[in-house]
Amino acid sequence: MDGVDESTLPEKSADGTYAYKNIEVKAGTLVLMHGNLMYTSEANRSMKSRIAYNFGVVEGEYDWLVDNYLQPYEGETEFEKLASLS
Repeated sequence: MDGVDESTLPEKSADGTYAYKNIEVKAGTLVLMHGNLMYTSEANRSMKSRIAYNFGVVEGEYDWLVDNYLQPYEGETEFEKLASLS
């Protein structure tokens, strides 16, 4: 995979599991994550909802992966394309 090598792999704990770092942000904060970032999110056990939006972007010359968890709506074959900036 482009951009991935030993230096970009996540740290592991002494027991061999991935060592995730917790971050907390204020409500309304925009958090951007690179597509190669390995992340996890614990279950929301509070009574307050946690709304998240996912915005996936793939450059025009690449195809969307068929095993990506985010897929077009049923009956659609592709996502809506953004307007060209050129």
